[in-house]
Amino acid sequence: MAVHTEIFVCFLLTLGLLWFFYIFGKTFCQVVKMEQSCFLYIICGFFLYYSLFQFLAFPMILLQSSLSVLTIIWCVLLVLLLCVCIGAWHLVSKCDREKQLFSIKGKKFWKKERILQRIGFAVPILFLMYYVWNQNYWGWDSASYLGTISTVVDSDSMYTIHGESGKEMETIPMRYALSCFYMHSAVICKMTGISPEIWQKYAMAGLCVLLYGMLMYKLAQELFSKDKASTLLFVWVICTLNFFFVSEYSTAQFLLFRSYEAKGFCGNVIFPAILLALLWIHRHPENLWNYKYLFLVMVGTVPISMSAILIAPVLVVIGCGAHILTTKCYKEIKYVLCCLLPGILYLLLYYLYTVGIFVIHVKR
Repeated sequence: MAVHTEIFVCFLLTLGLLWFFYIFGKTFCQVVKMEQSCFLYIICGFFLYYSLFQFLAFPMILLQSSLSVLTIIWCVLLVLLLCVCIGAWHLVSKCDREKQLFSIKGKKFWKKERILQRIGFAVPILFLMYYVWNQNYWGWDSASYLGTISTVVDSDSMYTIHGESGKEMETIPMRYALSCFYMHSAVICKMTGISPEIWQKYAMAGLCVLLYGMLMYKLAQELFSKDKASTLLFVWVICTLNFFFVSEYSTAQFLLFRSYEAKGFCGNVIFPAILLALLWIHRHPENLWNYKYLFLVMVGTVPISMSAILIAPVLVVIGCGAHILTTKCYKEIKYVLCCLLPGILYLLLYYLYTVGIFVIHVKR
């Protein structure tokens, strides 16, 4: 497949992924009675999508199944999940109040003000995407991750062969296997024949920038009480500021040069998503769905990036702890503990792996 053809297919598949995110996210938002917006649908759907993939892929990695089997089962499961989502929409739409809440009239959609607002959001994000797509980063991490995806696709196995050396592994490396972010990319590459380099560079990097922009927009809405001019100005300013942080370890560095890596999603998608939840919890404690959204994000943190395995729970403890102490809403502690439970389980599994208890030997 020619490079230009691969890039075009990446663009189409990215649109398909966004469609899945939208459907899953809208279903989740309707079920838990969350705020209804397109950006929030996609953000929630992104975390839900990778959480569901993790529940399927991680046991199959431990069982040392082939990538082909995972690909087939995931495709079938996606069809079933779509049917469930459509059924959930049908049930919710029976309530007239919900119809009014979730529907968007055509005239309102095509209002001049809304079109200008979309253009104002799209310009900085598209420029950021163009810049990211035209940068190269030559590092050991990228070589390791891309090598892992290529090895998984070529060998039709998952974490049983070392991605860089090509040697058979003695044990499943839980440091990487606990997060199925790159295995999802391998599934896409196996299914379509797209090279891992093209998929990560154009599809995943573009997706990271787009989700980053959506989260910055939602944060700005909360900070400026949904003032449209201030919200758009914030997005423009925050996108511009990324070009003035040159540290190797800044989130801007990962966004501009390494956004196709899981660490790029960790710094520019996961942490802003947690910050958005903390803002909602502090400013709107009456909304019970704030913690439901935070729980969804916490379930999806490790499946998206292992780098968040400890930092994400610490952020939640600090943010929610400060809120509870200042408001004296001690009854919310049980909600915080529920949100921390996924991270605690992953930390426990990884600790058991490091001390030699949770070790899976590769079959010969």
